[in-house]
Amino acid sequence: RPDGPASVSGFQGLGGKIVANVRLTPGEPSYSTEAAQVANAHPQVIFYDADAQTSATFFAELKQLTTIAPTFVVESEEEPAWITAVSGAIGSASLASFTAFEAATPATTYPGWKTFSQAIENSPQKVPDTSQYLKDPFTLSYYDAANLVALAMEAAHSTKPSVFNSYIMGLTQAGAGKTIVHDFAAGAKALAAGEKIQYVGALGPLQLDKYHNI
Repeated sequence: RPDGPASVSGFQGLGGKIVANVRLTPGEPSYSTEAAQVANAHPQVIFYDADAQTSATFFAELKQLTTIAPTFVVESEEEPAWITAVSGAIGSASLASFTAFEAATPATTYPGWKTFSQAIENSPQKVPDTSQYLKDPFTLSYYDAANLVALAMEAAHSTKPSVFNSYIMGLTQAGAGKTIVHDFAAGAKALAAGEKIQYVGALGPLQLDKYHNI
């Protein structure tokens, strides 16, 4: 299961019953004991998170014991290296029953996403296999974060984190009279003209907590 109390309390709050709570130590040569614990519990669903090699070993051993129940994973399991390792261990047909939770799902209709996709497709560095990044929430959130930090510097007229940090939240919030911008260039231009802005980037509108997490 994904580590942390939220996955437990959330599932139980919806009426779910946890029949096995298994932790995997990364990098072990075998997880036969843990696989047997899961198989003997006969789960109807599995919540899971671990690195590529650990996952390949664990699921290969679990498949030897039972049919793998529908498995829900987190965003890091959408990375190509993880998919390659696990599909190689259990086969693409078994992997097809896995579903990934998305903290933020990009919409290709957002102007900010279109700007990002055009930029990466036309990158002078010739990024290989650009399709793997176009809907990757990690890549898109890093892109938006970089734009937000840069715009906060512009708004604060400072590159000191202690100065510009307090500007970040306001750049994501809607408000009367604000100009909506979808990339750094448009945002910097609006700020230079004395306008207040809301940045709506590759991930669309952002709601941040007090720690600036989405």
